[in-house]
Parts: sequence; C-alpha cells; structure tokens
Amino acid sequence: RILIGGENNKAIESLCEIYKNWVPSEKILKTNIWSSELAKLTSKELNTCGYTYGDQFRRVYFMVVTEDILEAESMFFSQTTYKPIVSLTPFIMFGSPYMMKNLREVQGFKTFSPWIDESYDEEENHEKRLYMISEEVKRLCNIPKEKLNEWYIEMKDILIYNQNHLLNLKLSDYDKIYDLVYGKIFIK
Repeated sequence: RILIGGENNKAIESLCEIYKNWVPSEKILKTNIWSSELAKLTSKELNTCGYTYGDQFRRVYFMVVTEDILEAESMFFSQTTYKPIVSLTPFIMFGSPYMMKNLREVQGFKTFSPWIDESYDEEENHEKRLYMISEEVKRLCNIPKEKLNEWYIEMKDILIYNQNHLLNLKLSDYDKIYDLVYGKIFIK
C-alpha cells in the first residue's frame, strides 16, 4: 500500500499518477497531512507492514523523497532526506529547487547523475519540476531489473561514501551547514 498525505490535491493526484505505474489504484490511499503523519508513527510502533525499514530499503532501487517546502527562497531538509542516505538508497528529491545541488556543494554529499537525471533540480516552476520528476520515475521504472542491478553496483561507492559522510558529521559540521543554508536567507 501507498499512503499519500498532504494539503495540495493537485500534487496528491500527480503522485497517484506516478504510483499507478506499479501499484494497483485500490492500494493507493489518499489522506490529509496529519493523518499521514499519524499513520507513519503507528506503522513504526506496531510494525504493521510485517517487515522493518531495512528490509523495505533492500527491496527498492531508488526512492522519491518529498520535502514540505517548495518555495525557491527557502530550503528545508528533514529526516526524510537522510533516511535513504543511511539506507544506501539512491533518491530523487521533490522539494525546493536546488536541493540536490545543496546536498553536493554545501553538505558534501555525492548525488546520482548520470544514473538519475537530476536536471529537475534546477527547475524553479513547481509544476514543471513535478512533471520532470514523474517522467524520470517512469523512465527508471521501465529499466529492466538486470540493468538496475548493474546500476546499483556501479553507484555502490557513492552510496557508501554518503552514508559514511552522514554518520561522521560532527556538531561543528551541522553549524557550518546551518550558516551556509540559513545565513543566505535570514539577516542576522
């Protein structure tokens, strides 16, 4: 099952269209943002899925990470961004423009081009960016499993580097990242 929560019905419907490529429509559930957050907490506590997150991540070749802030003037990275990094899973980021660029240039991570087309990251129009992401997801979903296996092995060094980089960040690194990200937005 897929649970999609939010307040923007157009965005919810767009995500449903993406998931319909590989999940039956009756298994796609739509709800508001609070219900989806409650469902995530409940499934973690009760393990209603029947498997752990580690098991889940071992069965996917990539994730679509969605962050709540879409405005070009702001950028917010939640635990949602870092979960696939810890789990050695490549990802596509749907949030503010330039988030992948920020991960590379400010935070020191490596991203997934040329395996994943990250040109969507520079698109400032939210609807156009979502369309570009959905087209990339469709492309990736049509790659044969054997090719995806090769692809994953080819990017193994990047995935391990990112996990180690995240796990080895020091408090001073977080302060530096905070200053670089928020120092440009807020006047001190």
